[in-house]
Amino acid sequence: DSNNTDFILDNIFYVMNMAHDMFAFAGFDEKEKNMQTYYFNYNNQERNYYSKGGNLHVTLNHNKKFENGSNNICESTYDTNFKESKITLGTFFVNGEVRSSGLDNGVLIHEYTHLVFEHLVKNDEGFNCSFNRESECLNEGTADFFAEAFHYKKTNNKNDEYVIGKYLNITRYAVISSDKNVSPLHYGDFNYRNGNSKYKYLGGAIWHSMLHDALYNL
Repeated sequence: DSNNTDFILDNIFYVMNMAHDMFAFAGFDEKEKNMQTYYFNYNNQERNYYSKGGNLHVTLNHNKKFENGSNNICESTYDTNFKESKITLGTFFVNGEVRSSGLDNGVLIHEYTHLVFEHLVKNDEGFNCSFNRESECLNEGTADFFAEAFHYKKTNNKNDEYVIGKYLNITRYAVISSDKNVSPLHYGDFNYRNGNSKYKYLGGAIWHSMLHDALYNL
């Protein structure tokens, strides 16, 4: 993948802009401090000052490599002081093949959703309601769900199996499906007090499975 940087950057550019527009359509627009440099009014006339939402910086780091099964391929951070949102994308070894997370659209949407979530739960005065374990699970599961939702097609079935990061072979606690033989997760499975350092991925998977069922029962 490191030899196809232009192609990877093109894909990142397309997916980030698609996510930006879809979330803007859902209400995360300039007035809500979305991540764009300039503010546009509804007549598409550019105003020459920086949006209060700040910038989005995406970094492709081919020196950041992970083995099969790792969850921490990418990082998303939102700095309320400097109004900067950052996504760092690493590469991944899958069965001896080097793959860039910049080519996994599920991962890209997942990371973008993290930033939207962070904008919703933080403000410029330092308020932050995303600091405890339950909110971390909600953050993770919401990001996974939107990665699935962006791949939704009318031909999908609620019992189909969905795995985020299939291209990168990411390990999650469970495949998401309404078929409990495939995805047996229940709320009672969640326990962050047992010392499991990956509790947010378990809690996130449970929350994602709830949102998955809600999506297919709308």
